[in-house]
Amino acid sequence: MKKRFVCMLAALLILTFCLPASAASLVGSSAGIGQRISPTTWVAQYNGSTLPSALDDNSSTCWSFSIWSGIASDSTPEATFYFSGETLTTVWMRAGNYRSINDYFNNAFPTQVRLRIHMGSGSVDYNYQLDDLYDTITSSENWKNGYQSLQLPVPAADVRRVELFILTWRGGSTGNSELCISDIAFSGQAGVPTTTQPISQTGGGINTTLIMRLATRSGPSTKYTGLGSYFKEGAPVKVLTKAFDYSNGIWWVQVEFTYQGTLRRAYTGLKRVNVDIDRVPEEKQLGSATVKRAATAYYGPGTAYTRYKNAVPAYTTGTVWNRENGYVQFEYINDSGTKVRVWLSSNDVNMY
Repeated sequence: MKKRFVCMLAALLILTFCLPASAASLVGSSAGIGQRISPTTWVAQYNGSTLPSALDDNSSTCWSFSIWSGIASDSTPEATFYFSGETLTTVWMRAGNYRSINDYFNNAFPTQVRLRIHMGSGSVDYNYQLDDLYDTITSSENWKNGYQSLQLPVPAADVRRVELFILTWRGGSTGNSELCISDIAFSGQAGVPTTTQPISQTGGGINTTLIMRLATRSGPSTKYTGLGSYFKEGAPVKVLTKAFDYSNGIWWVQVEFTYQGTLRRAYTGLKRVNVDIDRVPEEKQLGSATVKRAATAYYGPGTAYTRYKNAVPAYTTGTVWNRENGYVQFEYINDSGTKVRVWLSSNDVNMY
């Protein structure tokens, strides 16, 4: 099946898969990447018409294609980028669909890639492990505002083309075989992209006040464990997400507040909070997970939040509803048969 792309390449170079040098203006120059190098032309083995979406420095667009089981053993690169003899030091990549957190987890993204750098004097291969955006410290040296840096061990001079091979990938929760790469940028120095920030399901939240006393649960219905009641009418809270309770036909919202000097997150009925529900993002399940070891549970994504008295037992299975700050919001059934949502370190769970 893949051989036909080689045969068709000459005919399709201009019409379908490749763009001429004049089209290099599609590649944005505002990302703050030092000595950004624009390829003169490019070609993709799959869905080449959308490949420019990976070169526009726009995180809401992406190059996507349906992967198949033989992709890792294929000797043909998934994409090839042509250059005019520049010196290359770094490739920056946003791996995945960055349009929203739901698109990110619904679609597949590469987890290991190979860059084959062709120079005037020959070629060299470099393999890179791509981290999950939500499992990394995004302020670290190889992560800058959603871009991951694929630093070459030594600068490559007189670069003629760069071939991208996708070696492994993580399937999406719904578009399991639809693989996405949002952006690829080539640089002559180790620059720092300054545009897109990592996406978040909770966003910045909406600051508002209570209409009545805050009665809370660990999840969005009365089927979840109770977490107590707090404050009075008029007290400030931050609304993060919403979830519809089909059993009772009402909206619940996840709120954040400070209690006894520490942060907490919990759920309450919409009637208790002064907020326009249409402005609140709706939660979506991100996947299933198993706890690897007895895990410390928190009321929110980090040690700044109140800690639960009991740990979640090892090998507990459940679902994940959010990921933030290196933590996952994990839902499971406790020994009493009641639903519980807590926050665990992402290092303590295996997602699938």
